[in-house]
Amino acid sequence: MFEEKSLFYFNPFYFKDGTKCKPKYFIVLKDLGDKSIVATLPSGQNYVPFPDKNLKAGCIDLPELSFKCFCFLKDTPATHTDYCFPKDTFIYGRWVEDYSLEILSLTYAVENVDYVKCGKINDDIFDEMLRCLKDSSQIKRKYKKLIEEWLR
Repeated sequence: MFEEKSLFYFNPFYFKDGTKCKPKYFIVLKDLGDKSIVATLPSGQNYVPFPDKNLKAGCIDLPELSFKCFCFLKDTPATHTDYCFPKDTFIYGRWVEDYSLEILSLTYAVENVDYVKCGKINDDIFDEMLRCLKDSSQIKRKYKKLIEEWLR
């Protein structure tokens, strides 16, 4: 179910830290075996400094402001099924985490009821996203090292 590059939509998504559940997208970055996966939770929250000038598809890198994120522009195909996010959507390094496959599989057992699979992120977009995350100052060191290994 949780294949690498897969984009899911959960309604609702139950956060590991107990934060109030809400609808959420979920991108699987890597399957770490039978126990866990590394994934990120894209956000519709735009924290891009000076968005009128800096908003674009792909990696937004503003080294002078120590800011980096990845952006999917709304209505632009992101997956092999041509799925588009309904609004500009961002991936920030601080939201890359590992998740237990067992807990995810038990919590979200029925496709099209507990979750919707939106497709797989296109290869070129996925690779650009990983490269962007790898260089983010917000990503945890253990994930940065994993991503560096994956990109070799």
